[in-house]
Amino acid sequence: MAAGDESAARYSRAGLWIKKAELDEAIADYTRVIDAPNGAPVDLVARAFCNRGYTWGQKGHVPEALADFARVIEGRAGASKERIADALAARGWLYYAHEDARRFLDDTEAALRLAPRLESAMYNLGLALLAVGRDADAVLAYRHAAEKPPQAIETTGLRDLTQAANAWLQQERAAPFIKLLKSSKK
Repeated sequence: MAAGDESAARYSRAGLWIKKAELDEAIADYTRVIDAPNGAPVDLVARAFCNRGYTWGQKGHVPEALADFARVIEGRAGASKERIADALAARGWLYYAHEDARRFLDDTEAALRLAPRLESAMYNLGLALLAVGRDADAVLAYRHAAEKPPQAIETTGLRDLTQAANAWLQQERAAPFIKLLKSSKK
C-alpha cells in the first residue's frame, strides 16, 4: 500500500474511532497520519492536525488542541487557506467552550476572512457577537448566515444558539435570534 493510501485509510479509521467515542484511538491514527514516514499528502496532514486538535479539545486537553490548531494556522503544516480557516474556526470554538468570548470572535472573524462561506464560522459569528454583547451585529450575522447555507440552520445555528440559551444566554435575549433562524428555514 502506498504511503498516501495508508495515511488516507488511517485518517478514515480515525473518524470511525470518533463515532465509537474511542478518542485515544482516533488521536493515535491522526498522529500516524501526521508522522507518516514517507509523508502523507499535505492537505491530509493539515486535516489530521485539525481533527486531532478537535479531538484533544473533546478530551479536555486544551494545550494539545491549541498546539495542533497553531500548526495549521501558522502554516507549518503547509495548509491551504480553507484548512487554515477550519483551524481558526475550531480554535475559536475551543475558546468559546472555555468562556473566552473575545478570542472566539477574533478567530471566527479571521476564519471568515479566509473562507467567507465556511458554514460553521458563519453561524459562530452570530454567537460570538452575542457573547461579546454586540446583539445588533449578531442579527446581521445570523441573517447573512441563514441566506447562504440554509440547510445548516438547524444543525449549526439553532443547535448552538439553543445550547447557549440553556447555559449563559438569557432566554429572553436568545428568543429573537431563535425566531429569526426558525423563520429563515426553507
